[in-house]
Amino acid sequence: MSITLGLAMAPSAQAADSNDMLVYISPKEFTHSYRLSEYYNRDFWYSQATYVEPLAKEKFGKEFGSVGMCRGLETGKTLVWLKPSMFYNPLMRVFYSRVTANVYASDGQPLATFVSRAEQPGFLGYAPQRNIDTAYSEAMEGLVKMIKADSKVQAALSTPLAAEAPKAPCANIALITPIAAPFALDLQY
Repeated sequence: MSITLGLAMAPSAQAADSNDMLVYISPKEFTHSYRLSEYYNRDFWYSQATYVEPLAKEKFGKEFGSVGMCRGLETGKTLVWLKPSMFYNPLMRVFYSRVTANVYASDGQPLATFVSRAEQPGFLGYAPQRNIDTAYSEAMEGLVKMIKADSKVQAALSTPLAAEAPKAPCANIALITPIAAPFALDLQY
């Protein structure tokens, strides 16, 4: 009885609808804590994905239609791999955020890479969660503007896919070739 009930309540293996955009954030960003530190042993530990995931749903959802988070079998027209980063300068009392977005077409071909940066003044010892959230929010708004301005990504989002066309499965994220940028020393955070 319990086995039958468990199978009846299990989610379907096929996704009911495909999304316009899928967002992937590495599981490491959820499980690995990062430390921001200041003088006098004032530290703040946080997980980057807990800030970036809700912002991605909100900001991308407003501009690009249906947005799903990669959890396994989801499919979509485009796949956006977000890589967040944060730095705190205790001398200047500024939070520096950077979010890199690698955008792929439904067949896994790379379309573009975008890097958005933002700064948020604030103290690490007073409301660091709010300052981190604001810095990441500004960086995500910058990404939205860059993605909206890119013709390749807009074409991939606006073109309806045939039923037999591949639809960027999240399960194949490990097989997607990373977008290789030309070597450059990025000293500007």
